[in-house]
Amino acid sequence: MDVLTIVRIITILVRVAGAFWLIRLYHQVGRKSAVVLALGLLAYSFHTLSDILEATLMNEISIAMTSTLFMLMASVITIEEEGEFPSFFTFALFSLTPLILITYTIVVGEIFDSKMLTILGVVYGISGFFIFFSGVIIWRLKEIFGRKMLVLSGSLALIGLHQMDYPFLRPIPWFAPIGFTIATVLTLTLLYGIFVVFRSEVYFRRHPPTTSELKEGSFLVSSDYFNRTMMPKLKEFPVLAFVRNIQGSDAWYKYFVTRAVSNYEKDISPTDLPRMLELSKRYLQASKGGVIVIDCPEYLALYNGFEALLKFLATLRDMVVVYKGTLIVITERGVWEDRQWVLLTKILREKSL
Repeated sequence: MDVLTIVRIITILVRVAGAFWLIRLYHQVGRKSAVVLALGLLAYSFHTLSDILEATLMNEISIAMTSTLFMLMASVITIEEEGEFPSFFTFALFSLTPLILITYTIVVGEIFDSKMLTILGVVYGISGFFIFFSGVIIWRLKEIFGRKMLVLSGSLALIGLHQMDYPFLRPIPWFAPIGFTIATVLTLTLLYGIFVVFRSEVYFRRHPPTTSELKEGSFLVSSDYFNRTMMPKLKEFPVLAFVRNIQGSDAWYKYFVTRAVSNYEKDISPTDLPRMLELSKRYLQASKGGVIVIDCPEYLALYNGFEALLKFLATLRDMVVVYKGTLIVITERGVWEDRQWVLLTKILREKSL
């Protein structure tokens, strides 16, 4: 077995592993895009397997299925799951599809005398273009997922372009190892992009089975009142909590507020108020009657200043009103100056402190 075949087999195994991880993720959080992308990776694995077996028909069908599933994934994740319609630029590029593909087909027809190679070139050209286009579509989500989306979007686009050059470069013997090396690197980059994007706060896709037993609104409560009155009603509810002092429940989505952030998915810096707001917005959008708990407002004030804390809480209160949720801020009267306490109670309803 030569080195090239070993690399192909490793690539297949990596894609299959990624597919099973996505299927597992789908069962956890119910993202349709995860299962569609898993099927796309499996089809992509069959594509490489067909190269090893030299099965031309299987090769053509599997790459066509891969491009179809990647395009479907891009549509699902942008339009249905994130509610972001493609930009004007995306529609403009898509309107050029006939011109791009016809030009590509003409070039392939001029270069290859063989009917089989011409058909193969057309299949790769069309499939590659739509894989490239799926990367263009999901770039729209950069404002939601940040720089993580660059890896996923960019790798899909480059894989598509690399598929389009396959008919021209594959017949060149010395380029074959280079081409498969590029494909392997792009596959690993794609899987890394899938991992960091689909793993980031995706659990907010799992809707709580019922609304909480608490009333809608924003409340300022003592730790004693919270533990006696509210906590029993929230033990099994998927609360979003930014905490330092309370343990909460295993059903909660907890972020430990600390300057020493060691785990980005579980820790959050007290100065990262924008991320707290973004997490809260995504949680409230996905959770009917969601509940947000903050048990360290004085710690946030220490690092951001009291005025910044007020603006932060006022924004959270407005979000809660829009999405009909509940905001609970746990603190003690004695840690605040009189003026500060008055301002806090103007934003949040004081409840049996």
